[in-house]
Parts: sequence; structure tokens; C-alpha cells
Amino acid sequence: LAPADGKGLPKPGDSDFYVQFARISSTEGDLEPPFDPGVFDYTMWVNTSGITKAILQPGIDLTRYNSHYMPKVFFDGKEVTFNPSDAILMPVDLISDGGPFDRTVTITIADPSGASGWGPFQHYTHNDYRVRLRTPPVLAEVTKAARIQVFDDKGTELQAHPPFRSSSTETSYQYRASVKVSAIKVHAECKPSATGLKWSGDASGSSNEVWVPMTHSATLIFECVYDDSGYTQTPWRNSYELKVEAPAPENVKRAKPKLIMMPGEGKCRGASDSPEGFSCSSAHLTAHLLVILNQGVHVDLSLHAPDGASLLLHGGVMQVDLHHQWSTLRIAAGTSHRDVPVEFIGAAVCTTMQCPVNQQTRRDPSGAPFFCKGKTCTSVDVPTCCEFAGAKDFEEPRHDLESLGYHMAWSTSVDPLLDVTFQDGTQALGLDVTDVKDLFRAAALHRGDKVEVLFNGRVGVVRNGSDSDPDFGSAVYRLHFDDDGGRTGPLPREQLRVVGAATCSDFPAADCPRHFRKKDGADKLYCMQPKCIKADQSVCCQIRQWTRVRVGERAGLVRSPAPDAHLTYRVGWADGTSSRVAAADLQTIAAENATQAFHVGDLVFVYGLDAVISADPDANGMYLVKFVDDEHSSYPLPESAIMRKQWRFKTGELVHVHARVGADTLDGNAVVVGHAKLGSYQVRMRHASGAVTTSHTYEVPPKQLAAPSATDTNSSSFSGGDEVLVDGQYHAVILGKADAQDSYEVVWPAAKRPPLQGDALETNSAGFDLVPAARITRGGFAVGKEVIVGGRPAIIVLGPDDHRRYIVNYEDDGTVSAPIAESSLVLKPTPGRTTGIVKRFAAVAQAVTGLAPSGVSIATAAFVASLSVLVMLGRVGCFA
Repeated sequence: LAPADGKGLPKPGDSDFYVQFARISSTEGDLEPPFDPGVFDYTMWVNTSGITKAILQPGIDLTRYNSHYMPKVFFDGKEVTFNPSDAILMPVDLISDGGPFDRTVTITIADPSGASGWGPFQHYTHNDYRVRLRTPPVLAEVTKAARIQVFDDKGTELQAHPPFRSSSTETSYQYRASVKVSAIKVHAECKPSATGLKWSGDASGSSNEVWVPMTHSATLIFECVYDDSGYTQTPWRNSYELKVEAPAPENVKRAKPKLIMMPGEGKCRGASDSPEGFSCSSAHLTAHLLVILNQGVHVDLSLHAPDGASLLLHGGVMQVDLHHQWSTLRIAAGTSHRDVPVEFIGAAVCTTMQCPVNQQTRRDPSGAPFFCKGKTCTSVDVPTCCEFAGAKDFEEPRHDLESLGYHMAWSTSVDPLLDVTFQDGTQALGLDVTDVKDLFRAAALHRGDKVEVLFNGRVGVVRNGSDSDPDFGSAVYRLHFDDDGGRTGPLPREQLRVVGAATCSDFPAADCPRHFRKKDGADKLYCMQPKCIKADQSVCCQIRQWTRVRVGERAGLVRSPAPDAHLTYRVGWADGTSSRVAAADLQTIAAENATQAFHVGDLVFVYGLDAVISADPDANGMYLVKFVDDEHSSYPLPESAIMRKQWRFKTGELVHVHARVGADTLDGNAVVVGHAKLGSYQVRMRHASGAVTTSHTYEVPPKQLAAPSATDTNSSSFSGGDEVLVDGQYHAVILGKADAQDSYEVVWPAAKRPPLQGDALETNSAGFDLVPAARITRGGFAVGKEVIVGGRPAIIVLGPDDHRRYIVNYEDDGTVSAPIAESSLVLKPTPGRTTGIVKRFAAVAQAVTGLAPSGVSIATAAFVASLSVLVMLGRVGCFA
């Protein structure tokens, strides 16, 4: 310490009285720049989360002062009294709403004598030290809502469940209206430091208050946004979901629960709005039951038995004891309820039955078995329990692509699918065998193809097929230019664009993989050929921002709104760091679930049941699906509950349609020309001539389509000797061409007209019945039918498959055939029909010998006689 008498030290009022701190420090941060007594402006960052108060501690060099004449210290103009032997502590409150804290405080050290002199000659010996204290925003806090209120259209505020608290991390709230309303009003406020509030959905109104239309329910999502380039590279968002439900009776009325037995344990059939309710079959005494509800409905569900037992069914999968004779499914909300019949019966597993030749026991994508309809399996269970054996063959198209230098790996999927990596590092994901073949045809160039060289814009013609080149590691091509006759050396496919190639504007957004979206500026990006294919996703699609991805063992979020010129994305990691990662190295988290990309209209399996994706996933990853047995209700389900299913019928295939579309009734064969939303097919009906109409395209739900009928109302192709069906069930033989009224003379088996329904038939002058062409169809092929194959008698034992082929058992040696095209089969006459025609032959023989009935020509009699002889000998070449 300085001497008490102060000898040798400046005194208050002296011009050289020392007014500098020896130090300024804090335990909550460091000063920038480091403290120097002659530097008066500093910045201090407080980076420790949760700190609400910072302590600044200025220090005085006591050796420069007489202990009786210490300097004065001020904090933001307010004097701070201190004991020279104690530390000087200056607390600064850092309280904020989560936003950035930024405050400058002034710490002053001054001559205790104050100012001296007068007017312009006044002098005050002091120094001000300014410290700017800063904290970064706490993004999870600054994006919390400060206020949420929901009102019905009469101004009554609705109560949130759970109750809203601004400090809570809860972001989903439910409300229930007490009366039926047509709209709701929502008032929301974000914290003052948030930079914005964004509404989504059908909301309309001011920035803090919106109106949302409501029928049975309404869902509204809004985001509190913080966007400051000084702290975040991209805006930080926190989403809130508000769900408003109709009154309890309305919910009970709208509820359409669905019961699903877990694969391998049984199957539930029926619907909650049918008089029969649900019927669930299982071979077990206990089963796991999944209960799901249609979107926008909140009710309580429970099972009830006649003995008084009850079981509350909560969301998710529950184990149900089937010892109880459950008879009722109760749907309740508040004091309202309705009951749906339900029964549980024993059922045999499909593995207990023997499938027909060339078929195998059917299993759903999870590997679980299917169940028969009763306690034992019968032939009626074949469509449920059996399927054709065989799998897709990728070997040839895969080899073709590898010859072009592309790299392939199996996709994580329930179906055999390939992921293809191109030379530039882009990828096409989840390609089936057809997609791979399309890619090879699109990628391979041929002699004479007109192409543009991307790096100089010159247009030329391919001079040769593809060659391999070690320098490029892929197929290369040589060009000839028309403008000057020049030629080029080898150029890789990636540097060439086909003249007339389509742009990505024509690429279907639904063909982008899950977690991908169509790129902006699609009109400036090009597909490989004039028609885009699924593999063009490598150019047309990009990973969505904020998608969760994995690179090796690290997981993070894609922060880039788009890839850069080097095809890399900025990825933020869990430890707060970020880095750029090549697109080909990113694996979306969803890929670990071994499921495929799902888009609106995709046909899928949900625990073994056929369903259709009706909406893309929400913020929680929940898809909306519609089951094929109920096209009007949507059910929210996680991706893990959904399996991919191929379209049953592909474009160009023949199908049988039985549907009513608008004012048109469709009943007959048609051609699939496309796939529509919600699993429907676009079809064009066939004319009687066999041609396909181009004037009308119909959208038909999948359950109204079937495999093409083996019968065809094609009147123009009937000729003498054809075996046909009248009214779809009565056998007859055509005797000649149609008359002017498009009716045909026919011969009946046993010369006896069957008990026909509908209009009575006319008889011509020769005594033969005339049947209108509209009532005639060709004989159909089905399992059990006797046929002639290449002159050999056989019985159909299997078919048709997807290519209209059948498998037969030959009667002469008992062997089983390979698949045979339908065009190679002819129906074999049945014994009863042969007997009838033989009787007819006796009558015709009389005509041939001159004893023919009046009006029957010798030519006609001779024709029928010869036909009958051929039938008896089993040598009719084609009856169908």
C-alpha cells in the first residue's frame, strides 16, 4: 500500500491524479481486446447457456493512491461505494426472451474532487471504460410462442389440451368446440425477439390473427421464425399445430375406426358403418390388434362382451385375449356413443393348404402368413393364400448399365430395387427392373443421334456406338459436326445432350424419392431423352431442406436449400458444427426403415391390407392413407407401418372394367393408359371390333378392375362352326354369318333350347333360333376346363397369369405343361354336348339323304352334318 501520509503521490485535484483501472475481468467471459489500462472500449461474449447474470470486476492499483484519497468509481453514472480491501463487483442482468442480448455498460474511474475550474476552463479528471456485453440467441427459446388463443365463430374461447404455457416445449394442442361452428379464429404471438410469424394451411387474416374454415375439424400450423444472418445461416423455425374438433356427437357420428390384426396372427374384415360390423379371424387365443381412426376424429374405443367384460382400446397395438366373446366395439365421446357389432372366430393359416402347381404360399411383405376364411382352407382361399412363383430378373439390364460405366447397389426396400450412381456423383434411387431398362435405353446413344456438346454448344451427330475408355471410366462417343465437317475425340455421355431432350418441367414431381423435391428452375434442367424417365430424378430432384440424414455414424440436418455447383449440401451436426457433404454420401434416415418413397396415389400394404397414400407426410412424418375397402376416410400412419406395393396393372395391359363413371356404365374389357390419383386407373374401353377408343378416358377405382375376362363380346369375329355362349352360360354353335339385324343362326346341344331369360328368340324359316350378337360371347378358359392343345386333350390346372398364360395337365400322359399362351388353347366339347350334336346329326343325315325338313337346304344340312362328324371324332380345330 502507499504510505499513509501520501508522500510522493498525487492528491485529489492534482492534474496527474491517476484515473485508470488496473484490470477489468469477469468469470462469464473474456474481454476483446484483452484488457489494457489505456484502451477504453471492449466487447465480451457470454456463451454459457442458462447464465442470467454477468459480474464485471474492475480492479484498482492501490499502490498509486493514498488510502485516504481513493478514486471514485461509477457504474452507468451511479457511484459504487467500495472498500479498498474488497473486490468491486458490478452485476449485469442478462435476462431476455431468448433473443440476443446486447448492452453496453460504462464503468468510470474519477478524481474524487470532482470538476475544477469554470466554464470553458472547467476540468474533470476521469476515464470511462465501455464494455459491450453480448449473448447469442437461444434459438429453442426465441422461437417459442408467447400467446395462443382459439375462439369459435361466436367469440367463445376454447380451452387447449394440454393448457398452453409459453415456457413449455409442447407444440401440439387440441381444442373441442361445444357447438357446431363454421370457422374458428386463432390469435397467436411469438416472443418479441422472434423475427416473424408464418401461417400455413387455409388460414387468412392479419399477422397475429387468422380465421380458418371448419367443417368437422380444422388443423392449423404456424411457425415462430428467427432469421438473423449474424447468428444463423438459415431461418430457425418452431412449428405449432392446433387441432380443433367438432362437438362429441358429431365426432361419434364421423368416427370410422379400422381393426387390423398384426401380420401372422389373423385378419379382420368389415367396416364400422356396415350392419355386420367387423369379423376377425385368428388361429390364436391371443392376438395383437391395431386400432386406427380416420383423420380429424377423437373418440374413445372399447370392446365389450356379453359377460360384462370390457377393454379400452388406446392408440397403437394392443394384445387382446380372444377367450372373451367380444361382441361390441363401442365408439364414445363425452356422453355420446354408438355400438358396432364385432366377432372373433378361429381361422386356419394359409400354410396348411396345398397351393396349385407353379404357385406358392402367399406372404405379405413382412413375411407373415395369410389366413383362410374359415377353420379349414378350401379352394375358395386360393386367391388369398397363393401366388405365382418367380421374381424379377435384374441381371441383364444391370449388366447393360454397368457397361456404360454406371454403378449400382441394391436399395433398402421390400422389393428388389436398384440405386444407380452416375459419373458426376448424382444418383437415381429405387429403380425397378423396368426403370433400369428405361435408363439403359435413355443413356445409350446410337449412330446418327443428334446431340449437343455441353461445354461449347456445338451440335453434331454420333458417328459410332459406345466405346469404353479407361480415361473416362464410362462409355464414350465420337461426333461428326455438320457445320464444318469436323470431328471430335471421345466424349463421355455426361458431356452430351440429346437435341430435343425434355426439360425437368415435364418430370413428374411424384417420381422424386421420399425426402426429395423437384429442383427450382426445372425449365433449365434437361432429361436424357425427349421423354423424361424415373432415372432423370438424378438431375431433376434434390434433397429437401431440413431432412434428417446420416453419413457414416453421424446424423444431422440438411441446411442447404439446394446443392452447390459441386453437388454438396451443408449439413448441421448434433454437436453444433456443420460441413459440406457430397450428395452421394448422404443417406436419409428414413432409408434405415427399409421402406420406399411414398407419394400421393401410391399403392401400399398396411399390415397386409391394400391401401393408397392420400397425402404426403406431415411435420411428424405421418402419412394419410385410404384403404381400398373405404375410399372416403383417411387414416394417419407412420412410415414404419407402410410397405410399398407395385401397381397391379401397368400401362398397356388389358383389364376388365365393371363400374359406373358419371352417366356411363362400363362393363367389358379395356386398356390401361395411365395411373391416376388415389390408386385409380385411367382406362379406355375396347370397341366391339377390338380397337381402343381414343375419345373417352375414364378414371376407375382399383376395386372395380379385374383381370381381363376370358370372354369378349366381339360380334364381328363370329363365323360358322364357332362354339359360343349365349347369355354368358348356355352353349351353342354358330351356323353362319350374321343377318341384317346382326343376329346369328345357332345350334343348341341336344337340339333343345335352354331356359333363356330376357326377350324371346326369333326363329328363321329353316327352324333355327336367331340370337342377337349382343347376347353372344366366346367360350371362356378357366381352371378345370377341358381344352385341346396342339391336338392333345388337356385340363387347365392354373391360370391365367399376368401375361394371359395357362398351365395344363395333358390327359394322354399326365404331364404338366409350361405356361401356354391363351391363343394356343381351344375348348374341348363336353360329352353332353357331343351327344346332343350326334342326335342333331341323325336329323341332318336325313336331310342329306333327301329327307330334310321343308325349307332346309342340302348345303346347310351337309355343313351341320360334317361339323357333327368332326365333333364326334374330337377333331374340331378351333371352337373359340
